[in-house]
Amino acid sequence: MAALEGRLKAQSEPSFAVLACASGIQSAMDGLDGCSGTNTTGSLFLTGCGGDTQAARAGERLETHADSTFSDDALLVGCLQSDILAAVDLARCFSPESLPAVTVPCEYYEIPVEPEPVPETYVCGIRPPSNRLALRFYRKKIAHDPRHIPLPFACFDTAKTPILNGYIMQNTVKATADGQPIEFFSASFTADTGGYCWQGSLTVSPEDFAKINPDARAKGEEAQIKVQINADTFVIIAEDYSDNRRFGQKSYTVTGRSVTARLGADYAPKGSGTYRNPIYAQQIATEVLRPTGVGLDGWMMADWLIPADVYALTDKTPMAVLQELAQAAGGFIESDRAKPALRFKPRWESAAWEVAQAAADVTVPASVIFGISGQRNVSERANGIYVWPSHNKGKGADVYRNGSNREPRASALTHALYTDQPVLLAAGVAALSATGVHKRETVSLPVSDKYAIPMANLGEIWQISEPSGNWQGVVVGVSVEIKIENDAPVVTQNVSIDRYLDD
Repeated sequence: MAALEGRLKAQSEPSFAVLACASGIQSAMDGLDGCSGTNTTGSLFLTGCGGDTQAARAGERLETHADSTFSDDALLVGCLQSDILAAVDLARCFSPESLPAVTVPCEYYEIPVEPEPVPETYVCGIRPPSNRLALRFYRKKIAHDPRHIPLPFACFDTAKTPILNGYIMQNTVKATADGQPIEFFSASFTADTGGYCWQGSLTVSPEDFAKINPDARAKGEEAQIKVQINADTFVIIAEDYSDNRRFGQKSYTVTGRSVTARLGADYAPKGSGTYRNPIYAQQIATEVLRPTGVGLDGWMMADWLIPADVYALTDKTPMAVLQELAQAAGGFIESDRAKPALRFKPRWESAAWEVAQAAADVTVPASVIFGISGQRNVSERANGIYVWPSHNKGKGADVYRNGSNREPRASALTHALYTDQPVLLAAGVAALSATGVHKRETVSLPVSDKYAIPMANLGEIWQISEPSGNWQGVVVGVSVEIKIENDAPVVTQNVSIDRYLDD
């Protein structure tokens, strides 16, 4: 009891704090062993102690902390704090909720290697999130039929052909005739801005020629020959053939055109009638193509409004109408290589004198070029031209090069379709671009997706790198040749480029 009295201070002072302590019931009883008296309180801890009301209050405070699991020999003095004594370590007064950290044993652990990311195949760079897709267009605002508004998306990241000491190319080529596999010895496909469809030819064996069997087919039911060259596909209809006979050998050369040839005079009937209401040129093309099964895949050239009672379809095939629209605006028609679809393009994406500074669609380094040949043509450079309609419902214009005196002038242009400013400007620029000094360059090179050497498209601006310097021009013709050498296909394209050399 004397030990307890020495540890307790005046019980009325607030420094007697045991709120954070817990002691066992039996431990408290052991600490108060020997207390006696009849005047006791109801406290469980001070039973037998009489007259000590302050001790009773202390016991009541201890009653709320009887949640310990310590052994019976724990002293109460270890659970009391005083402002006189230093703080006592209360570590054993708490029940730990977690074990202390354990030293990691020196053992072998497998560390998984994260899989390598899938190579980025998105041609326009890093694929944006679907909820933040930017709609970037490459064309300026022009008038369109609200029912047929094109969305010409732009790709600002372009693939470049690497400059290497050597290139390893493996071509994959296969062909079918109405779905039946055929083999061929050689094949070629050509197109230019002066026509409207692809022309193709294949040299095959008598066994494969029997699958095509052009003699047994009626006109309009020709076999469709499909040739796949790497990622590009050509489809032509087998229209004509020739045979080649040698001693012990015989082969057939089948020729034909793309499916869009059915719009021409050889297959399509002529139309009739006159448009009685104002209509846009693109609308005329859409209506002419609607019953033919051939689609309009793109209208990249100028579009303009044609007044009522101006344009007639009489005695014109669908292709004659389409070519008239394209030529009036200084453009041309390009057939899709495989699909029954047409595209209207300007012959000059930029004026001839601006092509050298324009952004190139394709850049070709000298390291992938097999050879280049050229033919120079000289004519008088015109600085101005008059363009007007052949009726009184249209408009006329004087189109000329900025900074010039408009002389000399090219021969005036006149047509029933010259009815609005967009077509007048397009026709004038195309006519002026055709004058001056030009050089027709023919570039021979391979086709390879691996090295970003694409197959040329008509109307594109190509930049050619030579040891003497770089130059640019417009693609006006494409010829693709496939030969089988040492049982392996060799694919070569000859690209005709119009290069402007005048001022």
